[in-house]
Amino acid sequence: MQRALLLSVLALASVGCDAHLMHPVLFYGDSQACVEESLAKHDDDGDGGRTWALAHAQFESACLDGHDAAACSALGVMLEQGRGVEVDIAQAVALYQRACDDENARGCYHLGRAHVSGYALDANVGVAMGLFESSCKRGVEAACRELASLWVTSGGPGDVERASELFEHSCDQGDVRSCYELGVMVAGGEMTRDDFRAYTLLEKACVHSIDDSCARLALIQARMVALRDVHANRH
Repeated sequence: MQRALLLSVLALASVGCDAHLMHPVLFYGDSQACVEESLAKHDDDGDGGRTWALAHAQFESACLDGHDAAACSALGVMLEQGRGVEVDIAQAVALYQRACDDENARGCYHLGRAHVSGYALDANVGVAMGLFESSCKRGVEAACRELASLWVTSGGPGDVERASELFEHSCDQGDVRSCYELGVMVAGGEMTRDDFRAYTLLEKACVHSIDDSCARLALIQARMVALRDVHANRH
């Protein structure tokens, strides 16, 4: 692999990637996901901007000179989020397109997001669905979640059930936001309501402070306690 790219991955370990992902192997899969998610979550590299600067220079070199699709995708995330550089959405989308054209699954996932958000010039939800489905089949759980969300909001008859199955799959694979989405569906009655199942799902999301998962968890807990008291009074 590109030596420069490996150095970038090692530098970014300081902003959230576990050491076991930093083994000198090809930058894809779990390593790429961890680096990109760290870039998205952390607006401060904790190093006065030096880590961001190092990462940007080396991802750019690996992408443009080394034709490394994973580096192009990671560079796109830096430009989208403004990590060490000015935000440049158009260039970020172009990099996602480049990565996706080179069969990088996370690049296709990000390109799908650009279509959903309207960042892509020819934004199209149908195109986004295709990109998410392709990425999902190649193991990008975030893409599975996004596809399931589109099925809920833009799909047809039967798509809610398909979405719930996909959310459950991604939740089981460790995507806690999918646990949250499925918990909301189960608690809200979009499918058969099951407070115990919803509680279990939202508890996983609450541990990671996903959206309003903790507040929803508290409401379900209160509802379960009230129901228990009603049954107790009957006896």
